[in-house]
Amino acid sequence: MPPEIVKSIALSLDLLCNALWVTANKRFSQGLQFNASYTYSKSYDYNSLNGNAVEDSADPRLNYGPSDFDARNRFVINAVYDLPFKGNRLVSGWEFAGISQAQSGNPLSIIVQNSVPTGAFTLFPDASAPIQTESVPFSATQYGIQWIANRGALSQPRVADPNGGFDYHFGNLGRNTVIAPPSSTRTFRSSNAPRLPSA
Repeated sequence: MPPEIVKSIALSLDLLCNALWVTANKRFSQGLQFNASYTYSKSYDYNSLNGNAVEDSADPRLNYGPSDFDARNRFVINAVYDLPFKGNRLVSGWEFAGISQAQSGNPLSIIVQNSVPTGAFTLFPDASAPIQTESVPFSATQYGIQWIANRGALSQPRVADPNGGFDYHFGNLGRNTVIAPPSSTRTFRSSNAPRLPSA
């Protein structure tokens, strides 16, 4: 009989998180200012964002791994420049700003599309070798599978039954053992905030 499916509400209480945050800012006399920050963090739990049931309800510790939102490295830098335009209200008060951020990838779980023996699609595959990834943008892949270089190392967690069919077992890959490619964004804007005359 399949084990009872246990949801993650109680399991999410066991969370381990460590982080280091460093920031620096500099304001120059010509209307230019910079701010930069770096964060190193590491978070572990039994379940977090995806809300899936654990693979083995008899041993929830098998689900312990990096949190779904874990990003080990994150760097953010922004700059604001007050343009030196003087004159009427239409040309004064303009500023130009930009922000750039980059972070390492979030962990991912590979799930087998099979509800045996858990009763839900929470079965991890077997891996015959460490999973290797390629430098392919995650957004350009189909469901993220193309950037796994050695897909042949993954297999259904099962063995042939001498009487026919297969006997399934819990996969050895584990939760959140694959790290997605890093991501980065850049944003620029210009705005005008004219100063109102004093009364």
